Amino acid sequence: MVDKGGRIPLHYASVGRAKESVFHLLLDVCAKSAQQLDHTGWLPLHVAVRYNAPSGAIEQIYKAYPDAVKIRTSKGGMTPAAINQAFGLRLQEHTLQLIQPSINSTNLNSSRNCVSPKHKLLKSSNAVHNSRM
Repeated sequence: MVDKGGRIPLHYASVGRAKESVFHLLLDVCAKSAQQLDHTGWLPLHVAVRYNAPSGAIEQIYKAYPDAVKIRTSKGGMTPAAINQAFGLRLQEHTLQLIQPSINSTNLNSSRNCVSPKHKLLKSSNAVHNSRM
């Protein structure tokens, strides 16, 4: 379920400060939803950091898609760590360590494919754009 802005329930849970159990449920249904870019290039991890989601929720999103810490938003080109710094957020220390790009590994722990073809196109065009920088 994707809205006209490219957002999915995981984006909205991050803004609405849902309980950690909601994040667990959404990621259990589809771990690859953590890879869903909205139309401004924000992943659920960007949104969760920006709106200071519970640290456990940020950790769950990170574990579903660790490479998200390296992805820059389309507008502003900010990583989750840059978003934290730009907005002067007060994330817990262990959460800050998670979102630092130098401390990551790839762990796509779900074989279910629930990412739309549109997302794949955006992701590939983002990769082409980043390679030109």
